[in-house]
Amino acid sequence: MDGFENAFALLLDGSGGARPLTLAETRSWRASDGMLWVHLPPDLPDLPRVLEAVFQLPPQVREPLLADTGRVRIDVLNENELVLLLLHPDSAPTSVSSPRQLRAWMTADRCVTVAPTNQHAIVAVREQLAHGRGPHGTDLFLAFASTALSTAALRTSELDGTLSGLETRFEERREDTFDVPTDLRRLRRT
Repeated sequence: MDGFENAFALLLDGSGGARPLTLAETRSWRASDGMLWVHLPPDLPDLPRVLEAVFQLPPQVREPLLADTGRVRIDVLNENELVLLLLHPDSAPTSVSSPRQLRAWMTADRCVTVAPTNQHAIVAVREQLAHGRGPHGTDLFLAFASTALSTAALRTSELDGTLSGLETRFEERREDTFDVPTDLRRLRRT
């Protein structure tokens, strides 16, 4: 998208592919053109104003897209729109610019995401679309959610392995001098 480094807009073709749009094209976009996906990085200068003035998002949409969260949330705003807030399993809530957080506002014909452009779900879905194997429309929501869930499942498996290792080390503590409580606190925070 012109004028916004690391931002992009894609018009999904309904068959698993997409074509890029310029900012001017997004302003003249109509629902009959197809599903529109606009991606904005959280460090975009004056992001709240851009969401309001450029993309005409109302306060009830802008607030969750800019809020800090420490958990996964799906807010149904009405029967036609929802907000998805995902927190990557490796991250702790810090700020809207956390590289692990993905926020998405979805309607039947439009999606606006706020996340770093290199965030795993953004990269994965964009790559699928580039190869013609992406979501066809409203299943864009499912693509983000499945990517996050598969990442979370992998991370949970890794945490389980780490916990098993700590338990084994705890059993052998009589001979070791490592700090099990510190390791367990670190693991619990993760």
